[in-house]
Amino acid sequence: MAVPVIDFSKLQGEERAATMARIDHACEQWGFFQLLNHGIPLELLDRVKRVCDKCFKMGEKRASRIPGQFGCLTS
Repeated sequence: MAVPVIDFSKLQGEERAATMARIDHACEQWGFFQLLNHGIPLELLDRVKRVCDKCFKMGEKRASRIPGQFGCLTS
C-alpha cells in the first residue's frame, strides 16, 4: 500500500468531483495524504519544517513558556 497522492491542480477542472472523492477517501482511510501541485513555495515548506523541528526539540514545557517563539503555537 502507498500513501494516497492528490493532485491539487485537478480541483480547478473537470476532475474536481473525483479529486474531492479521493481527498475524502484518503482522509477517511489514511488520515493524511501527499499533496502535489499545491503552489506553496519550497522555501516556505523548508522554513516550516525547520520551525517545527526546533519546537519539538525544545520539549513541551519549555516551548509553552515561550509562546510565539520560532512561530510555535502552544496551548
